Parts: sequence; structure tokens; C-alpha cells
Amino acid sequence: MKLLNQYGCWCYFETDHGRGKGEAVNKVDQLCKTLHDGYECAMKDGDDLSQACVPWEVVYNSATGFGLGSNDIENMRTECEDRNAVDSCEARACMVEGWFVMQIVDLFVSGESVDVSKQHSAGFDPSTECHQKGPGTSSEHKCCGIYPLRYPFKTYDGLKNCCGQVTYNESLMDCCDDGVPRFSC
Repeated sequence: MKLLNQYGCWCYFETDHGRGKGEAVNKVDQLCKTLHDGYECAMKDGDDLSQACVPWEVVYNSATGFGLGSNDIENMRTECEDRNAVDSCEARACMVEGWFVMQIVDLFVSGESVDVSKQHSAGFDPSTECHQKGPGTSSEHKCCGIYPLRYPFKTYDGLKNCCGQVTYNESLMDCCDDGVPRFSC
């Protein structure tokens, strides 16, 4: 993990959380963004339940029943909730961090490696190399999807909402019973 801290645009851990921005520079950085997004939603969901949550500080019982390469989200979710209180900061941290670790291991086992040139200590400058799409628009944030792949999105005053694992424009589409947005259900 030392190789990944302050890496690319999104790999900031613990007290550095929240510094990420821009487009991920590679697969490793994209996994860090997924971890970041999961952390953001774990904290927001905790706030919504009036339960403060700092996922990288909480002690939890990890899910151990899923193996390398399994990518079984449902099994991991079930095990994290069985081993920790359901809908708790501990369960959310278990899912988000467990998924991140499994995906990083799978990535490295499949031949991917850490690109040293993306480490900040090696000269990667996130202020110039982490390109954002634009200036952005201020909006309320909500979270969409299920853990460990839950992520924040802007609601744009109710124009955008969540349906299953994706966001959609409510003025154009409906969220159908199968969790898929369509022009007509």
C-alpha cells in the first residue's frame, strides 16, 4: 500500500482522503477512485442515519469467505453484514475495503503493476496531470448503487436520480421495477 499512497489522481489514504480529482490515469488509479467513492458514501450514509462514520478508522470483522478471482459482490456483502452490524459503518468499510483489496490483488496477479511514474514522489504532479471535465456545477450529492460499488452523484435539483446501480435523468426516463432506467417501463 505504500507504493499506492499519493499515486495518480485518486490514491490518497486515511487523512489524505478527499484530495482526489480528475480522471483516473490507469486501472490502479480507477480502483482508488472506487475506494474513494465508497468511502464518501459510507460517510454520507452514516450521516443520514445519524451515525458518524470514518471508514478508514473503524475496526471491523473482514469478510474472508470469498477468494481471489471470485469477484462475488453478493457473497462479500452478505459476509460483511453477517460479521458486522447490518447497515453499520463497520459493514460498509468491510465491503468497500475488502473489494478494493481483492481487486488490487486480482489486478496485480493478472500482470498489472504500479507505474512508478504516477507516484507523486517520482514527480507526478496531480495539479497539472489530473484533468477534470470542466468547472463543475454546484449541486446536492446523493449516493447510488450498492456496496461496495456505491458512488456519489449530483442531483441537479432533482433532475438526476438513482435507479439500481446507475443514475438517470428523471425528466426523460423512469426507474423500472428491475432497477433499469428506461424511456418507458
